[in-house]
Amino acid sequence: MTVRFFIFLLCIVLMLNFTLAQPLPIVVKGKVTDELTGQPIGVEIEFRSTDGRKIKINSNSISGEYQQVLNAGEFYDVIFSGPNIIRKVDRLKVDHFDSYDEQEQNFTVIKLEPGRTLFKISAFNKGSNEVSKEEIESVFNQIKEIMKFNRAVNFEFVINAKDTYKKAPIYEYKEEAKAKGKKKKPVKSEPRQLIQPDPNPELVKSLVDARIERINSLIDDNDWKRYIRRITVNGDYSLGEYTNPEKSNIPNLLIVVKSIDSAMER
Repeated sequence: MTVRFFIFLLCIVLMLNFTLAQPLPIVVKGKVTDELTGQPIGVEIEFRSTDGRKIKINSNSISGEYQQVLNAGEFYDVIFSGPNIIRKVDRLKVDHFDSYDEQEQNFTVIKLEPGRTLFKISAFNKGSNEVSKEEIESVFNQIKEIMKFNRAVNFEFVINAKDTYKKAPIYEYKEEAKAKGKKKKPVKSEPRQLIQPDPNPELVKSLVDARIERINSLIDDNDWKRYIRRITVNGDYSLGEYTNPEKSNIPNLLIVVKSIDSAMER
């Protein structure tokens, strides 16, 4: 009887230890939205635990909502992917709880859609086709990373000279006339306008074309061969708005989502 009782107690202890060792399941839920517009979006979500376990789900395409049971107190890499978003990896820590509970965690991603400008950078030195290598290389690496995971997306590189040539400002001024009579009351003339001429369109075209040639030379190498057919380089020959001459970092290279191929076109 004593031996049986001892075995019984041992079984209870082992069961309790096993139960206590099991991680407490927690429902993690929230919404996935577009970072730029705040609109909900349907994406593929993968939770990767530190021991290599993977759980794949999708957020609702209408509400952006998702929910998943995860272990309390654990860390997860959360990977967002899909043909219409930029792949993103976030880090999630599930909180500690003493009993069953829910944890709200919202996420944002950047949606890819035709016409959306993803990058605006000052890629060229003012009045030149010489590039700012550090800035342009960083953006180019991001574009290649996007095209690596989003094989249906096509980009347009739009180059301008708005950092150099601007629309001419119009000045209004009043000319003070000479005083008349004993009271010497000043008389002001009617307002007049001075219009500063815009730069020669040929100058604008020449600089933009030189910049296009420069960009084409940068993407004509082995690193770009697998992506080159998905890139179009075009020029914007319009003038920039007049701004403070001391203002810098005016974007002269815009990278725009041109199109997203359908499954039949890939």
